[in-house]
Amino acid sequence: MAEREIAYLPECLNEEPVVVLGLTDAELRYAAAAGFGVLVPACALGGAAFGQAVVGAGAGAVLAIGAVYVVGNVLRRMKRGKPAGYHADRVRAWLEDRGLGGDSMLRASAVWEPVRIRTARPAARRDDADG
Repeated sequence: MAEREIAYLPECLNEEPVVVLGLTDAELRYAAAAGFGVLVPACALGGAAFGQAVVGAGAGAVLAIGAVYVVGNVLRRMKRGKPAGYHADRVRAWLEDRGLGGDSMLRASAVWEPVRIRTARPAARRDDADG
């Protein structure tokens, strides 16, 4: 092997690497933000009802970490053996089925053919001066 040759070249340079539990960096951030953003305030409010808001917030943080673990395991099973981006499309379809997202996906079971739409063009004008 030559001096300047790279010994290891990754398969795909344009995909995000897996960080933890099969989650990429962006997926981990979304799962953590959703878990902490929902569970900590909800548990703090529940704890405040009993006069222990700080204990409730701590319990919410522990539950949020557990939620990230569960989301990681679910997404890892969902991604296994599927093409890149399949899990995101599946989640988007699930949200659309429940009316939580827009109708951005083509979900009709039919044969789709490319069709050209003909537009009417004005007839070319002929100058009578040319003969």
